[in-house]
Amino acid sequence: MLPGVRAALADTKMLIARSVASLSAADPGHFGPGSVSWRIFSHASYGISGVAAVLMQALHPVAMAAVDAHSVFRSDAWRRAQMTADYVFTITFSARPVADAAAARVRRIHAGIGADEPALLLWVHAVHTEHALRGYEAFAGRLSAEEADRFVAEQRIAARLVGLDPGTVPATRAELRAWIAAVPGLGVTAPAARFARLMVTARMPVTMVPFWALHVAGAALLLPEEVCRAYELARWLPRGRLARALIAAAIRSINAGYLLFAPVRRARARLKEVERAVRAGAGGR
Repeated sequence: MLPGVRAALADTKMLIARSVASLSAADPGHFGPGSVSWRIFSHASYGISGVAAVLMQALHPVAMAAVDAHSVFRSDAWRRAQMTADYVFTITFSARPVADAAAARVRRIHAGIGADEPALLLWVHAVHTEHALRGYEAFAGRLSAEEADRFVAEQRIAARLVGLDPGTVPATRAELRAWIAAVPGLGVTAPAARFARLMVTARMPVTMVPFWALHVAGAALLLPEEVCRAYELARWLPRGRLARALIAAAIRSINAGYLLFAPVRRARARLKEVERAVRAGAGGR
């Protein structure tokens, strides 16, 4: 197997396996079996969602300034993406003490760089939540309106973990979209344009370039046309229904392909084991 792809798969397998290790029927985590959060974040479409989310988040000049001043992204975009995935997997699929400890570390980092202002945290949270939904719907499968609303409501737990008051966080998808649309002052600043270029040309083994290009192309399909134009992404990235269908097929293949690896099979078996135990316990009460 090509060395860059092998390394990326090893990283992903490690993240998945480590995240679920602490789960049990007594503590199935903050979300647990049957949650829409488990369904969305266990699918390979989340890789594309995450890229789209950070490009959208970068439109906020204050958020972008914090990233530009402090993030490792400027020197290692791939590592930054892995760090984000690690955090999301941990708070979603780990037992509560493990998830709470990861969130506490993130809160300390935010406080240390002055990135703990509630409006800024809410912007990052809202965009991440909306684009996780968009990515799943585009490249994995349909969600009912009730399921989408349930995911938004579940993600208020994630908002609480980073320090937000859940009562200030949108509870439905309509509320979420309305809140995002009302945020003023968004735009592609010079740091945001530089950030987007780093996304497209991120340093990585040459064998990973097609894989990364697939994710950037998929992310562009989730962003509004005007955002792609402002970032100048539309000049070379594929657009339209055919591109969406081809990328969806590729992501479904990647999602299925992960099951070829024993750590992923064990992790997913562990999730099902916890789900059966939780259901058995609920039935016995």
